[in-house]
Amino acid sequence: MVVKVEKTKDGAYRQKGIQKFCKGHPEIYKQYFEEHKAQKKKIRQKLLRQYVEDHQLDIIKYHEYGWDPVTLFPEK
Repeated sequence: MVVKVEKTKDGAYRQKGIQKFCKGHPEIYKQYFEEHKAQKKKIRQKLLRQYVEDHQLDIIKYHEYGWDPVTLFPEK
């Protein structure tokens, strides 16, 4: 039986909420944000690939400011 549900707030308060949930377990806090970052990258690439294909664009890479270009279709 669920007795209590705690949720973190959105936006700028989200990170503080996650930190509160992981209090005493810094490795879990670190792992959460590392996995979140990796998932965000995968989702961004998937959406960009879909957009490029849907609009038949001749784009093979994307570039975020300060980072190296990333190949959208490495298998091609």
